[in-house]
This record gives sequence, structure tokens and C-alpha cells, in this order.
Amino acid sequence: MPQIFISIGSNEQPKRHITQALNLLADYCNHIQHSPWYLSQAVGAATGQFVNLVVRAETELPAIELVATLKSIERRCGRLKTNQALDLDLLLYDDLILEEGAVRVPRSDIERFAFVLKPLVDLAPQMIHPVVGESYEQIWRNSELDISSLTVVSPDELD
Repeated sequence: MPQIFISIGSNEQPKRHITQALNLLADYCNHIQHSPWYLSQAVGAATGQFVNLVVRAETELPAIELVATLKSIERRCGRLKTNQALDLDLLLYDDLILEEGAVRVPRSDIERFAFVLKPLVDLAPQMIHPVVGESYEQIWRNSELDISSLTVVSPDELD
């Protein structure tokens, strides 16, 4: 079964939305593990603080079907075009390199954002990026991403 990594983010009732998403992912994935939950400032057009984490799991769904399932879970958890109650992005699908429509795997967010790369390092530090050819730990060490922008939080501290 393919090993997958999914980034999860929420800036509205994060404990509720992330917990709901994890429960719904269990309908499609096995052996779910997640990184610590990190609090960080929004990037780009988004505002406020986000809670982010990365999930490692296995699934029988093909990559494109998994992406559609993630978008469906977002909607079921209250995601609208006007909010970011929940954001689910497929980061990795085994060693697959895929560019189909809007779907890109591995996702470039891995190298761009501390709130994606650091939780990925927590789960799979020695795993090799299928394009870059370095471990996620090496990518983290060589990056200029700022770990001080991240604060580990307990779900019990939220909402």
C-alpha cells in the first residue's frame, strides 16, 4: 500500500476541524500517524494564526482520487472559498512524481514553508525527497526556514 504524507492546516476552530479531519481520513487511510501540532502565523493572503501538522498514512486510493477525497473532507469540515477552516494537501505519495492539472506531487510547499517541512522532518527525517534527492532532515538543515516561527501546541490548548 502506498505511503502518503498530508499537510493539515486550520485557522478556525483548529482542534475541532483537525480532529474531524483525522477521523474522516481513517475511512480512507490506514496506520495514521501525525506530527506534533504547530502554531504559526499565516502566510500570503491568509490572516491570523494557523495550526499545522503532517500526517503519515497508507492508502489504497490512487493519488488523483486521494486529492479529490481530501477536498471532499475539507468541504465536509466547513471549508469554503472564503475561509480556511481546514486545508488538506497531499505532500507525498510514495516516490511518485506527478503533475496532472492542479495536482503536483511532491508538493512544493515542502521546501517553501517551515510549517510543512518541520512536521515532515518530525515524521520522516531520513526519507529522501524524490526530486531533490536529499533527506528531509538535510533539506531542513540547509534551508533558511525559521523554526522560531513555529510553536508546538497541544490540541487541549486550542479552541
